[in-house]
Formats: sequence, structure tokens, C-alpha cells
Amino acid sequence: MLENILGMFNSLANYISNTLNQSSLLIGIIVYAAFILIYSGFFWNFNKIVSKKDFYASFIQNYFDEKNEGFKKLIGGILKLIKYIIVFPAVILFWFLVFALFLLFLSKNNEISKVLLISASMIIAIRILAFSEENLSRNVAKIIPLTLLAIFIINPSFSDLAGFLDKLSLVKDLINSSLNLMIFIFITEVVLRILNQTSKTLRNFSEKRSEKILIKRPVKKIKRN
Repeated sequence: MLENILGMFNSLANYISNTLNQSSLLIGIIVYAAFILIYSGFFWNFNKIVSKKDFYASFIQNYFDEKNEGFKKLIGGILKLIKYIIVFPAVILFWFLVFALFLLFLSKNNEISKVLLISASMIIAIRILAFSEENLSRNVAKIIPLTLLAIFIINPSFSDLAGFLDKLSLVKDLINSSLNLMIFIFITEVVLRILNQTSKTLRNFSEKRSEKILIKRPVKKIKRN
């Protein structure tokens, strides 16, 4: 009788243990799936935005189509200045900071300086390429994020809870240490914008000058025998 009771308790304990293990597995699947979805969604938008020279359509022309031409140019110029000198760099800095946080949690390296160095180098390289060859910039923006995701999925040590909590304590230090690099990235973006606008202005001036020369050039009459 006693053996039967002990056997029932052992069976119940095994059942509860198996149920808990299955629940833990289910929770793990949900957490992993949620992380992969969030990570993939973030870097899908990251790739679309950071790898483009102008990463949102200008609304100035549509908004001021019915306005006075001079007023439109004045307001349009002010809005473009705000967009290129303030908004664009601010968005780039946001993506840099978020990418650095992802890199901190996905890498084995706990050294904040190396995480920031890699993040800043990648952002700056992508932005420079965006002004010269957007297709190449788009491809580069995909490489490291997808590689990190693959390593995270394959290597179980990357998902260690204790390591995750240790890195969570480094977030504040990472944000504080990133300020100088954020200023450097901001200056880089502004310089790229200025160089791009200067190049565009010089190119337009050269094209207009060539057109004027062609218009003013006299047409030689063909003599008939």
C-alpha cells in the first residue's frame, strides 16, 4: 500500500516536473520569437532609413504648391535647413544608440568602448556610402545585423540570463560614454550634407553655363555650290 502511495506521488511529481519543463520551453519559444520579430523589424527599418541619403520624402513641395512662389521658397529653405541640419542627424544618432544597445546585448564583448567603436564605425560607413552608392550602403546595412542575429540563434551562450542582467547594468554607462561619438556622428552627417549640397549646386551651375554657351553659339551656314 505504502509503495503504491509513493508511486503515485512520484508519478505526480514527474508529471508536474514535465509540465513545468514544457511551460518553460513554451515561454522560451515565445520570448525568442518576440525578440527575433522586434530585432528583425527594427533592422528592416534601420536598413531602409540609414542606408538612404534622404530617408523620408520631402513634404515641402506638396504643402506649398498653392502658395506664393517667393513665400514657398523662403519657408521651403527654412524647413530644408531644419530637416538637413537637425532632423536627419538626430534620427541618425537615435539609430546609432539603439544599434549600440543591440550590439551590447548580442555580443560576448562587455567592453563598452569596443561596442561603441563598432557601432559608430558602421553608422558612419553606411552614411558615407549612402551619399555615393545607395545600393552598396543598403547591402552593408544588412550584413552585421543579420550576422549577429544568426550568432544569437546558433550560440546558446549568447542567451545566458546572468550575462543579460550584467549587460543590462552597463546600459547607463554605454549611453553616457556615447555622447562624444554622437557629436562626431552629428558633425559627420552635417559635413556630408554640406558637401553634397555644394556638389549639387556646382553641378547645376556648370550645366546651366553649358546650356547658355550652346544657345549663344552662332550656327554656321552651309554654303551650297
